[in-house]
Amino acid sequence: MVSPVYRIPLSSQVNFSVEAESFDPMATVCKCFFAGPENNLIPFVFNHLCQGGGETHLAAPLFVWGVTGSGKTYLSQGLAQRCQDNGQQVVFLQGKELNHRRMTAALKGAADGAMWIIDDMDRARKSTAVLENLCQLAERAMHGENKVVLTSSCPPAELISFSPRLRSRISAGLVVQLNPLSTISKQYILQQVVDHLKVDWNTSERKEIFHRLISTNNPPREMIDCLLSEYATPNMVSGGEVLDRVCNSASGTPAQNFTLDDIASAVTRYFGLELSDLTDRSRRCGIVLARQVFMFLSHRLYGYTKHRVADYLRRDPSTVSYGCVVIEKKNKFDSEIERHLSAIQRGLQKEIIRLV
Repeated sequence: MVSPVYRIPLSSQVNFSVEAESFDPMATVCKCFFAGPENNLIPFVFNHLCQGGGETHLAAPLFVWGVTGSGKTYLSQGLAQRCQDNGQQVVFLQGKELNHRRMTAALKGAADGAMWIIDDMDRARKSTAVLENLCQLAERAMHGENKVVLTSSCPPAELISFSPRLRSRISAGLVVQLNPLSTISKQYILQQVVDHLKVDWNTSERKEIFHRLISTNNPPREMIDCLLSEYATPNMVSGGEVLDRVCNSASGTPAQNFTLDDIASAVTRYFGLELSDLTDRSRRCGIVLARQVFMFLSHRLYGYTKHRVADYLRRDPSTVSYGCVVIEKKNKFDSEIERHLSAIQRGLQKEIIRLV
């Protein structure tokens, strides 16, 4: 299958192989930006800006706008990394942190020909001094003195709090809309992963998983993580590496006679929470971690389906899949998570022995 989705490497050290036998779509997902046919100008403009030197500047300035979640910040940070790898000086500023003092200092300290990237420009302070600095920067881009990239959540015509002078200079450059990935583009991305895994996804259950992931607004990385977590059934995981790392029982096999209430009680008791904390909508860090640990223990270690766990927590099954993936990743690099999981398991074992 030839995919129309272009992968833009976000580091000059990343090399994507186009050979079917050696291409690993999962190994590169964290190192690239996906641009489908709905963003066909993005790869061309990105590669042009990454070229060091040169007299021709197609984007003078480049203004990229798109709704929240379309990947503006991810793309602009990758552009900064690629340009730095190529030896260009890059001035990267976040709009929400932009003020006259910081802007003036950056203008004075930047070398001639430096690349300027201002992310979320529409969130900058609307003071006269800041707007004048932005006008000065846009004029530098128009005269070919600097490459300038500005991102925003709305097009130039809707920046009504900015001066007409600044809006006109932005509009004189190249204005590109960054669209979220279409359903077709997501389908191609996931199909590459499915083909790489060489798994039969023609069963009704797996078709439902595939199409449900495509219909979400998750970025490609999360989609692939969820796909892998759905593919890795509890039976597969229970005999694998993840279970070996977290199971410290004498037999090496966790007990299977725990109810969801038992697991929830052990988790909340360990983290010092109430049972209601697991099911409410709090996003407090400690509660989110406990909730994800409960998902991992219930679904991956003790074999409950993600739908039963989701119903218990009053959440979507995809949230359970994502929570399990988060704990698995943390468990690889954070020994603290391993201690949490082991301690909770020991508490469950002791409770069963006490009841017997």
